[in-house]
Amino acid sequence: MNRVLYKFGPIRDEYFENRLVRITPRTALNDPYEFYPVEADLNRMRNTIPTMPVGKFNIHDSFLIDGHFNCMGVISFTESIDNFLMWSHYGDEHRGVAIEYDANHDFFKDARPVDYSEKRVKEIAFKETQGELVFCDDVFFKKSKDWIYENEWRIADSLITCDCLIKEVNIDGKSEKNYEWHPNRVDQYPWEKPGLYMKQIPSEAIRSITFGCRVSQDEMIRICNIINNKPEISHMKKYKIKLDLNEYKYIFEEISL
Repeated sequence: MNRVLYKFGPIRDEYFENRLVRITPRTALNDPYEFYPVEADLNRMRNTIPTMPVGKFNIHDSFLIDGHFNCMGVISFTESIDNFLMWSHYGDEHRGVAIEYDANHDFFKDARPVDYSEKRVKEIAFKETQGELVFCDDVFFKKSKDWIYENEWRIADSLITCDCLIKEVNIDGKSEKNYEWHPNRVDQYPWEKPGLYMKQIPSEAIRSITFGCRVSQDEMIRICNIINNKPEISHMKKYKIKLDLNEYKYIFEEISL
C-alpha cells in the first residue's frame, strides 16, 4: 500500500540538519487519559505490588502509573494534511510546516492507527498468560472519540531506544542545547533524567514539505535554501498552502524555490 503520513510542527531549522522527532512521554502529551489504565487494570496492578510495611512506601495510583508507563512515549503522525484544526493546533497556527513521510519505509513498520472510541474498555493494559500479567501495548493506541479529527498514527516505543537525548545546559550564563547521540543507557528509569528523547528519521523516508498559509515568502526561501544545500534531503518536494477564495478549502501549490 502506498501510504503517506504527515507530521506538523513549527519551523525548526535544526530539523533539516538532524531529522530528529520527539518520542513524547506520557507526561508531555496533551490528553490526560494517555497511558491511563481503567479501574479494573489499576486493581490488578495494585494486587501485583508486594505488600509493604506501613510507612515504608506509599503505594498509590499515580505511583503505579508512573512506574509502569513513564518510560514509554509515542511519535505521532497523521493521515490528514488538509485539516484546519491540525494546522491550527500543531502547525504553529498555520505559520509552521507539515513534513510528508513514506509510511512504507521500515522506520514505520511498527506504526499503528489510533483506535477512537466513545467508551473505555474494561481491561486494556495487561493480559493474563499462563497465570502471569503480561503488558499489552494496546493501551498506547486508545483515545476518546473527541480526538478523531487528528486521524493519528503513532509509534509507541521506550524512551531508552532514543537516538539522541537533548538537554538544556548552562554555558557562561547562556542556556544551550546539548545533543547526546546514542546515549549509553544502563538505567531503567529514563524519566528521572530530564531531556528530550529523540528518534532520527532516515532521509530516504522524507518526501516533501508543505508550508502553512501564513508562512512568509522570505521564510520559505530561507528553509528551501537549507533543504537544497543538504544532499540527503534535497529530493524533497515543496508545497505552499493557499486559501480558496470561494470555499473553506486549501489549495496546495507546488513551488520551485
